[in-house]
Amino acid sequence: MHLKRCGAATAADDALLTQCRYDHVFLAPPWRAYFAQTDDRRHTFEAAVAEYEAITSALTAMGARFDLLPRTGVEARAAFVVARL
Repeated sequence: MHLKRCGAATAADDALLTQCRYDHVFLAPPWRAYFAQTDDRRHTFEAAVAEYEAITSALTAMGARFDLLPRTGVEARAAFVVARL
């Protein structure tokens, strides 16, 4: 996906993406309230948003089914996932 975003994807990259299939994907959208830039997380919030958009675009192009995790507490997010399994 990163290669596609950079315009450097090859046919082999596209083939690999079509082979990576899951029945269901859960995505956690960038959430500014919980974002903190640290030595371990060097990307900016804006970079996280760009990566999230690239991932959702790739999943959509692949026809993948995905749900966005709600911006709620841990227990509510866990219940959301369990209800969809």
